[in-house]
Amino acid sequence: MEDRTIEEQAASRKGSNKWIVYVFLIAIFVAVAGYVVNEGVDIPLLSGQSSGPPSGVGPNVGMLAPDFTLKDPQGNQVSLSGFRGRPVMINFWATWCPPCRYEMPFMETVYRERAADGLVILAVSIDEDPNAVPRFMKEFGITFPVVLDTDQSVATKYRIRPIPTSFFVDKDGVIRDMEIGAMDKKTILKKLSKVMP
Repeated sequence: MEDRTIEEQAASRKGSNKWIVYVFLIAIFVAVAGYVVNEGVDIPLLSGQSSGPPSGVGPNVGMLAPDFTLKDPQGNQVSLSGFRGRPVMINFWATWCPPCRYEMPFMETVYRERAADGLVILAVSIDEDPNAVPRFMKEFGITFPVVLDTDQSVATKYRIRPIPTSFFVDKDGVIRDMEIGAMDKKTILKKLSKVMP
């Protein structure tokens, strides 16, 4: 009887130790996942100032959006600075990205509804094959400007890791909000409210 009690106590301690190990492993997993998601994105991106003067140039909330010039699928050069004076949603995406495909119709709807108010949606494709982009635009009926970042130099400048990632830039060129991941229409409009009435 006494032996059984000792065995039961040992088994009970073993069970408790397993839970401690599981909790420890989960804590490590959460910490590593948080690092991977935020690495290269910078915490200020999520917690920077959403109003007021810019605090420098960079891909963080409260900073001037880094300027860039890329070609559209027709070979025309398009610069971010060319849209100064208008609110801009910069969206980094690729044709092979399922979440990007999910949000594109919402972006097109919002663009059609708000373009008359000055909204610019500038979609930066990181596809290595530029020929895939016109097909995608035709399939989804995209009418907003799309540019090709085939060497991903602009994506690197903006520290893009997961796609889609979007930046919401006010008429003065300052990033006022950003979003990592696909958005529906409601979320896009909510984010846009920080850069346009």
